[in-house]
Amino acid sequence: MERTVAAFLRDHRPSSREPIAWSNGLSFEFTSILTKDLPPLPLITSVRAILECNGEVLVFEDDLAPHVIPGGHRENGESLLESLERGIREETGCRITGAPRQLGVLHLRMLSPKPERHPYAYPDNFWLIYAASALAVAELSSQDARVQRPRFVPADAALALALPAAERAFLNAALAR
Repeated sequence: MERTVAAFLRDHRPSSREPIAWSNGLSFEFTSILTKDLPPLPLITSVRAILECNGEVLVFEDDLAPHVIPGGHRENGESLLESLERGIREETGCRITGAPRQLGVLHLRMLSPKPERHPYAYPDNFWLIYAASALAVAELSSQDARVQRPRFVPADAALALALPAAERAFLNAALAR
């Protein structure tokens, strides 16, 4: 599978690359790639979106930073779009309207030793990133403790946040239409 990852990465130019340390002690290199191409499906572990509603962008925090790409891990038997719709619903309480637009992929290369019972490909996996529109909801809510204070803000306010470089690349692509 490493040769497949290397071939995909060789054929696509990164938009950003940065080291990321998660609060659970795992460290990664995150690389954003703006593309309509898909990496190997078994390596797509998560499907996420820049979510827009009434001209505003969804933002939230975790323990470390602001974020703009809610979504979730793929579950067995789900299509990519089913994973996206479920993940968005669980993390925000929103429902997607219309057809999402693929922006690209986020390549995660784990720099930490492989954790015990790690359920995903190691050391490489991908998150598929879309731009999507959401139906308005009375109140945003999350079933995920890592998604804190989900809210819609004007695009300028989202762009002013100290976002990870990879997320900023996807936000810029989503706003460029």
